[in-house]
Amino acid sequence: MAKVKIQGHASGSGILTVTAPNTSSDRTITLPDATGTLLNSDGSAASLTAIPAANITGTLPAISGANLTGFTYANMPVGSIIQVVTLTRAKTSTFDTTSTSAVILNDGVGDWELAITPKYTGSTIIGYCSIPGVSAFPTSGSVQIEVFKAGSTLRVIDSHLQYHSEGTHGGMQQLSFHFIEDSVGTTSAVTYDVRVQVNTGSITGRFFDNHVSSSPISTFTLMEVRR
Repeated sequence: MAKVKIQGHASGSGILTVTAPNTSSDRTITLPDATGTLLNSDGSAASLTAIPAANITGTLPAISGANLTGFTYANMPVGSIIQVVTLTRAKTSTFDTTSTSAVILNDGVGDWELAITPKYTGSTIIGYCSIPGVSAFPTSGSVQIEVFKAGSTLRVIDSHLQYHSEGTHGGMQQLSFHFIEDSVGTTSAVTYDVRVQVNTGSITGRFFDNHVSSSPISTFTLMEVRR
């Protein structure tokens, strides 16, 4: 039979008292078959290990998750937004083109381009773009809008913009569109830009024009999304 031994400390002078609770039921306290120190009710739990997940309940404290590990792309639900980059600015000049090959838009502040560094190669990239003051004149041709990725065509957004429109400036409009790239395929920085061209050099495509506000706001947004 195993024995229970309570041993005092040779250097101490205090008295330790084991007190029974107010109960009429028999209780049994089973000691662990291991060497260690009992944890007090208000003591530190820093040395506790191997706590079953089912025993961890309650509300998480409001702490930073910056050092969490083991949380990967695969753990994210489909549709999770991983990151967003946005270009928002007011133009300083109108952009006109008679080019029949794609040229990058420029609003007077700079080229209409935006870079993103994907976290995962399998992510989807969703882009949104809003360009004010779009027209073509005279009205015998059309304008093509394209999105380029790393210098090559990714999507043709519209190849018949302003066709058969009326008026000297072909009916000015706000152009808003989006595009989706199913799998970005890289974790290196990649640049997307918006380019335009006309179908004939006899017409002019105009962008960032204004008749009321002198500096309308344009936006270009890229989002990395979990597939």
